[in-house]
Amino acid sequence: MLSEPIHVNIIGKNEIVREGLRRILADQDFHVACAVSCVDDLDMENGSSVVIVDVNDIDEGLCVCADVRERCPKSRIVIMTDGYSMQDVSRAFATGDVDGYLVKEISCD
Repeated sequence: MLSEPIHVNIIGKNEIVREGLRRILADQDFHVACAVSCVDDLDMENGSSVVIVDVNDIDEGLCVCADVRERCPKSRIVIMTDGYSMQDVSRAFATGDVDGYLVKEISCD
């Protein structure tokens, strides 16, 4: 259990993924302020410390992360994607807009 809840916003097109992630985080004592489908619906007033951006396409996701960084410069931005490639990870961190990179599913093969 966290001493103070970490405030999180979730951005992603898939409502099932957003709601599932919201529930997982809430069960771990995170405070999920909002879970929205686009950055324009993001609640900028809640002082969120973490913004999770769920994407299928890395290029689109990096654009969303840049928009989030512009709107919420103090927030930590985590991109969550379906796939993994070292090139995508490098590109994400090289932008300066991404603080974390999560892969939804990864194989040990």
